[in-house]
Amino acid sequence: THPAQSRASYILVRIQKGAKKADLEQARARAAGLAQRAREGDDFARLAQEASEDPATAQRGGDLGWIEPGTMGPAFDQAVASLQTGQVSDVVETPYGLVVVKLTGRRDAGTAPIGEVRERIVAVVKEEGRDEAQKKFLAELRAKASIEVAPDLR
Repeated sequence: THPAQSRASYILVRIQKGAKKADLEQARARAAGLAQRAREGDDFARLAQEASEDPATAQRGGDLGWIEPGTMGPAFDQAVASLQTGQVSDVVETPYGLVVVKLTGRRDAGTAPIGEVRERIVAVVKEEGRDEAQKKFLAELRAKASIEVAPDLR
């Protein structure tokens, strides 16, 4: 099961720590321009691929997948909560930098479809299998082992 979730995409404009006021204003203007372009009909995914400074999500068109409140921080959560599906936010200041968010879906708490969790289940089962194999191997080693303390270490 999962709690209530939102599906969102975002474009990140990073801000360097200790950035000068002019640099901050330039970053804010850049983010605002991207938000405006998205609202005027430019493809959000394409904008994210071209402009987002988060390489992991940029290659997916800014898609964050299904996220729970608290994943991206309070300012991000507030922006998502204020949007209707398909809407694009104003510029949001987060610990990661300035972001422009597009809400692409909402779902109530419930059970995720198997297609969404299959990879995660397989990874967990494989990891548990490795853990069991390692435990068995160590138990076999311990059963066969004899430990002697070297005389010069006593």
